[in-house]
Amino acid sequence: MAVEAENEAPVDGDPVGLDAAASFIAVDDRMRATDGIWAMGDVTGKAMFTHVALHQSAIVAAALLGVDHPPASYHAVPRVTFTDPEVAAVGISEAAARAAGHDIVVVVKQLSATFRGWLHRAGHGIIKLVAERGTGTLLGATVVGPGCGEVLGMLTLAVHARLPLSAMRNMIYAFPTFHGGVGEAIGASGRGLSTVIDPEYRGHEVLDSA
Repeated sequence: MAVEAENEAPVDGDPVGLDAAASFIAVDDRMRATDGIWAMGDVTGKAMFTHVALHQSAIVAAALLGVDHPPASYHAVPRVTFTDPEVAAVGISEAAARAAGHDIVVVVKQLSATFRGWLHRAGHGIIKLVAERGTGTLLGATVVGPGCGEVLGMLTLAVHARLPLSAMRNMIYAFPTFHGGVGEAIGASGRGLSTVIDPEYRGHEVLDSA
């Protein structure tokens, strides 16, 4: 969706000053496409989800009203596929992190090996966390299991706020819950409970010192 302010003169050339051959409308972090024109939603090509369009719409509304608003940010876009079990993710994947040159640690825990997963008899599901090795900052997460779209809320906040896993490890998690499985994955409920699939990772001391 594109919004044009009134009384704005069109740019020379194209009637509205946009590239008519482009697949998407290029916008800046304030959703401005060109002078007097803002765009939001799928037409921007930025993570095409309803919740992203709502995020963008608040920025456009603020611009039209002359109200200050933080710029658009897409590093913590949550994604949920409502299958059975649900598949939810936020931030960047392990493959994307490695391709971008990040030095990462990756922790994965089977949902059935968590307290709530065992009680729920969840036969399928995982919790996977991708963090920067040096700082412990959570870059991305994937959760597969019952209601994991709700579990993703906490992980989205952590990625958005760039929290280190050490801060998450020192939280108190409600017991027994599916979101508590995140704490179990990083050892918040006791050491030795997580399965680490990065062969170079040497335990929780990196998380504790971050």
